[in-house]
Amino acid sequence: GFMGKACEARMCPNSCSRHGRCNGVVGKCECDMGYGGVDCSQPTCPDCENGGECGDSDELSTCLCQTGFEGPTCAEKACSGSCSDNGGMCKDGDCFCPSGLIGLECSAKVDICPNNCSNNGVCEENSRTCK
Repeated sequence: GFMGKACEARMCPNSCSRHGRCNGVVGKCECDMGYGGVDCSQPTCPDCENGGECGDSDELSTCLCQTGFEGPTCAEKACSGSCSDNGGMCKDGDCFCPSGLIGLECSAKVDICPNNCSNNGVCEENSRTCK
């Protein structure tokens, strides 16, 4: 079929399913990122890394990551799920804990100053001395 005021443009299948633009010269869809197929109705998956596999969700396909990896393409090393629960920040698989906490999940408390200043002073965290 054709479309346009003078029937000069070719129609695209299924009007590109609202996930692409119709190239009326050739009558083919140019799909938006994340969609494919002749009518742009099929969700596509990004290139999954580190053994991740493509899985379907409601709108777009996403990578299902292997244990130890995360992110949209499974390219980032993951930390323990509890790292951020205790205020830690995950970077390249390492959990960076806030001051006073240590461990893989930032769950262990540590005395920054000797004997926690024996409860007789204030701990200066940067110098690790009691004032």
